[in-house]
This record gives sequence, C-alpha cells and structure tokens, in this order.
Amino acid sequence: MSLIWREQMSVANTLIDTEHKYLLEQVNQIEEAINTKENHDIIVEALDNLVKYTKTHFEHEELIQYKINYPRHGEHKVEHKKIMKNLYAIKEKLDIVLDGENPESSMNHESHIEIDGSELEDNHEMHSVTKDDLEPLVGLIRSWVIEHVIGSDMDMKPYLIKRSMDLE
Repeated sequence: MSLIWREQMSVANTLIDTEHKYLLEQVNQIEEAINTKENHDIIVEALDNLVKYTKTHFEHEELIQYKINYPRHGEHKVEHKKIMKNLYAIKEKLDIVLDGENPESSMNHESHIEIDGSELEDNHEMHSVTKDDLEPLVGLIRSWVIEHVIGSDMDMKPYLIKRSMDLE
C-alpha cells in the first residue's frame, strides 16, 4: 500500500512539508519497483536517491530548527544521525544482496555497519533476488520515514506556527 500525504502530516512549514511529500514518494517508488519486479538497478537508484535526499532534507530541517530556537534541536539531530546510519546500513545490505557492494556507496558514510552473513547466501554472485529478500528492507525504510514525519517532526509544529517569517 502506497504512503499517502495527508494534511494532518503538515508541520506548518512549506519547505519541510514539500520535502516530506517527496520522501514518501521515494519510498513508494522503491516499493513499486520491488512489487513490479523492475530491474535491480532501478531499485538501487531509487534507494540512492532516497538516502541522498534524506540527508539534504535533514540538513534543511536542522537549519530551520536552529533558526526557530527549537528546544529539542540536539535530540532531533541525534535522531537524524541514527536514521542516516540505518539508511546506509540498508543500502549496504541491499548492495550485497543485489550482487555485491556498490563501490560508490559503501565508503561514503561515516560508520562501519556489521551485517550478519548468515542472512545472505554463500554465493555473492546471485542472479535472482526475490521480493522476499527486499521487503524487510523496504519495511524498515517505510517505518522510519513514517515514524519520523508523523512522530518527531510533529513536535516542531507549534514552534513553526509561532514564527511569522518565512523560513524557507
């Protein structure tokens, strides 16, 4: 089932809301590629886009929080780092599942991710990846995006509503 933007998800900031809508679309694109058995390159590209866009979005969000003196700015920044670490771990695991690591993505993050080798087949040159291999990864992405957008980010709304200036 696709993620659908609802007005109740608005944090009262045009930039953040627009970026949240796009993040939901990115998750939907990954799910659609998996469900329609699209080329693995499309799945990898969509996940790469999600990771890059999420990083940019978090930078925008943190800057806005700083500008409004958001009292939970530090906690929120830590949450962003945790989400990015998890996204990088998913990306790394997906690269392995889909035929080995993508050299561009595996070294572009700050933390080393340990992956349980028992979850992967001994043959790293797999030619066929099933929907069952990928659905748990997408489920994690989906839950992190939803929990962050309708959970943590909603706490900013009262502070954003109080600001009369445009923060974009």
